[in-house]
Amino acid sequence: MYKRIQLNITAILFGIFIYFWLKISLYYLFNSGSSALILEMQTPRWIFFVFRYSIFILTPLLPIGTYTILNIFKIKRPIKQLFYAILSILIAIPISVILLKISNHKGAHNYIHSIKSGYIIPLIVISIGLMLIKKKSTKSMKSL
Repeated sequence: MYKRIQLNITAILFGIFIYFWLKISLYYLFNSGSSALILEMQTPRWIFFVFRYSIFILTPLLPIGTYTILNIFKIKRPIKQLFYAILSILIAIPISVILLKISNHKGAHNYIHSIKSGYIIPLIVISIGLMLIKKKSTKSMKSL
């Protein structure tokens, strides 16, 4: 039980880290107008670049972080599950944009609107959930 509590606390802290870093990254990436100009003038160029484009590292980091946390707590998962999770999270981005377009969502049909409207959230949860699927035991199948 203590191991499960540690696992959950670690996962929550990882989620909080990703949430705040994603919030900063999206702010720098999609800020526009005069506030974007002021932000760009006040921020050193390399920091602006790191914050702006870190979203492309954060997206696959979700399943990688989940895989690492599971391995730290001795819950071994095959590496192909990690590959499938990363692939599905990268596929979730265009699928959520297509769902926005199909549903005639007001506003643009792009990544930021798929996040703001929540269309991408279930797809991301499913992709992370791919890490938790276990292979069926063949012993139980033989007993049936």
